[in-house]
Amino acid sequence: MTRKLVIAGMPESGKSTFLIALRHLLVSHEVQSVLRATRLSDAEKHLNELAEKWLACEQVDRTKQTVEEWVSLHVRKEADSTEAEIVVPDFSGEAFRRPAATGNCSSAIARMLSELDGLLLFTNADRSADDVRLEALAGLFSDPASGTEGGDAKGAPAHSAVPFDPVNMPEEALLVELLQILNRPPRVRTARMIAVIVSAWDVVEEPDLTPEQWFKQHRPMLWQFLRNNDDLWSVRVYGVSAQGGKLPDEKKALQAKIPGERVQIVGHGAQPHDLTAPIDWLMTGSAAKDHA
Repeated sequence: MTRKLVIAGMPESGKSTFLIALRHLLVSHEVQSVLRATRLSDAEKHLNELAEKWLACEQVDRTKQTVEEWVSLHVRKEADSTEAEIVVPDFSGEAFRRPAATGNCSSAIARMLSELDGLLLFTNADRSADDVRLEALAGLFSDPASGTEGGDAKGAPAHSAVPFDPVNMPEEALLVELLQILNRPPRVRTARMIAVIVSAWDVVEEPDLTPEQWFKQHRPMLWQFLRNNDDLWSVRVYGVSAQGGKLPDEKKALQAKIPGERVQIVGHGAQPHDLTAPIDWLMTGSAAKDHA
């Protein structure tokens, strides 16, 4: 039986760079990995364009929705011939942001969500948490007692109120809603495995911080949701630098390295350059509790 794994995340969460680096590792055999590719995507032209940028240590730009193509990679575990299909329905993240924000999605996305066995869920360490504390919104409200409107009694500058659009909700809220959709009626509640990928791990300044600790500190809403629903989600957290460093600052140093050895992954005994490690774990098929 082939397990279906889905790469998911909101815009600019690191999915594109990860996929291109993963594809390179699978076909180049530059570094040791526990998985091998059995079939590449039908969208090879689109991936080749991105791969050329990645190999040249150029920024892999966020893909525009108008050129999106579904991408599938098929892999096999050498040890026991277990197989998996890795599906990327959307590089830009819009295919996940809109269902999470509005509850509406295409029939293809709905079918994919109902069929998936496991998730690689992305969040970017190079982007601070996008939540807003309530006191930061104080300037948006009128205060009849003080005679101020849109500011405070001390004359603090007023903030411009922007009409609420659920599509612009914080990343964490959107990711939690996306995960809740997977188990919301009429769907049957199903235990699944989820590998949280903290991308751009090279920018994390605390050298002793584990991916789990970073996740707890910087994505507390999502972390609490997964912890409190551990009957549904078996979770592992990995730190990944699919580019290997900061561009363009470290471009020359990165170009001097073997491409596969630029890649870095941290967590759960993964070999330093083996991006297939979280996929290998998802392929075990056991949704038993695995919280760190």
